[in-house]
Amino acid sequence: MLHEYAHQVDGESGDMDGAPLFFDPDARRQWQAVMSDAYEHLVDSVERGTEPAIDPYAATAPEEFFAVTTEYFFTAPMTLYSTYPAVYEQLRQYYREETREWFYSEFP
Repeated sequence: MLHEYAHQVDGESGDMDGAPLFFDPDARRQWQAVMSDAYEHLVDSVERGTEPAIDPYAATAPEEFFAVTTEYFFTAPMTLYSTYPAVYEQLRQYYREETREWFYSEFP
């Protein structure tokens, strides 16, 4: 359900490209830089045969990376945070939630 929700959010910009609609060009540039770097890291890991900490399906396309990391943001935030802290931060800013608080009383 969260995965499909992320696809709906992604499509609001008119493109399914792994980036939701941003009205602030600086926020969009920051999102693109962070998400692209993390996506490329995951793709490289999968291509090397390394077992990633998140679902390798996220390496199939940027829009799937956004959908899968959204799932982790809401259901396994510490896994996402420990693997891709900058991605976690982008999602925290976008969704305006600190999901680590939902699972842990103290966190890094």
